[in-house]
Amino acid sequence: AGGLRGAAFVQPSAAGVASEPQAARAAVARRDAVWRALAVGVAAEMAGSEPAWAFARWSGQYADPKHKGCSRRVTKDGDIFIISGTSSVDGSKDCKKGAKVKNWSLQGVVAESGTEMLIDFSPKGGPKDAKATWDGSGIVFPDGNKWTKQQSVARPAKEFNLD
Repeated sequence: AGGLRGAAFVQPSAAGVASEPQAARAAVARRDAVWRALAVGVAAEMAGSEPAWAFARWSGQYADPKHKGCSRRVTKDGDIFIISGTSSVDGSKDCKKGAKVKNWSLQGVVAESGTEMLIDFSPKGGPKDAKATWDGSGIVFPDGNKWTKQQSVARPAKEFNLD
């Protein structure tokens, strides 16, 4: 699929040095080209057995009403989704601010439909193939618990240093 678009070449001024506006435009164009290249790479990475949009649907941070204050996150590593979180060290259900927590992670695979994920809970003493379902705003587990996806906070590209 074609090369990168948006690449810019700065034409020197009569003095042989790029003018400041030209240099600024070139820097923005370079950033745009880098973002486009990254987007192509991410799209290729997301192309697995599940639809590409499943990556965006499932990935993110969640709130778990059965374990208030505990971290819940879904990310993707190759074809596998990584479900990670924290639990209280003292055995209580909630993770109190400032209290010690332990980290854990599980693996899951999204079905071709993109709306179901099989998660291996065996590292936490649960079933190897628990079926979680995406309901439009979060993940519903077989026990009825629902993790609600938290709003992502978009950051402007200018906050990233790409030079």
